[in-house]
Amino acid sequence: MDATNDLSLTYGAVLLQLAAWASLLLARLGQGTAAQSVLYTLLLACLAAVGSAAAIAVAVGNMWWLPLGTTLALTALGATFDPALTRRHASY
Repeated sequence: MDATNDLSLTYGAVLLQLAAWASLLLARLGQGTAAQSVLYTLLLACLAAVGSAAAIAVAVGNMWWLPLGTTLALTALGATFDPALTRRHASY
């Protein structure tokens, strides 16, 4: 691969990760609003894109599989973690 392809791949991977983190933040901040379903759909689309990119990076042997896989795992964790649930069950 030449330097131009490496640079565009790097920018693409970084932008995809930033989009995933931004969609997670928007989905969490948009809970309880009218746009909640749209924001969660955006989050799921970003999760699918990051997962696909990570799988392709593994298949091709590219170094971006690790950051993409980490972003996938942490974004999925952030989408399912509910701190209010922890507070409710903390008082026995």
